[in-house]
Amino acid sequence: MNCSYEKNAGMDTPKPTPKIERPLKETLSMFRKRGKKATAPSAAARAAACIEDEHRLNIKHMEEEHKLRMELLRAQIEVQNSLLATLKDKHTIILQKVE
Repeated sequence: MNCSYEKNAGMDTPKPTPKIERPLKETLSMFRKRGKKATAPSAAARAAACIEDEHRLNIKHMEEEHKLRMELLRAQIEVQNSLLATLKDKHTIILQKVE
């Protein structure tokens, strides 16, 4: 009887759990929440897409502004050229006194 008592006593003592070596990535994946859907974009992805759209819109506005400035510059050059041509034809310049 003494022998059976020693066998049972060995079962009552907790044994340490053997350590299993796993890569860090695998260990971290065990603690992740499983409820997330992979198809839903994250907040960071949505923010990045929003910033990218805003950047494209800014570029579009800058291109349009550049186009309008170039048209204005062409018109100003044309006016100056016609003014120079007019002044070359008429050698006398009539100055008016502004009161």
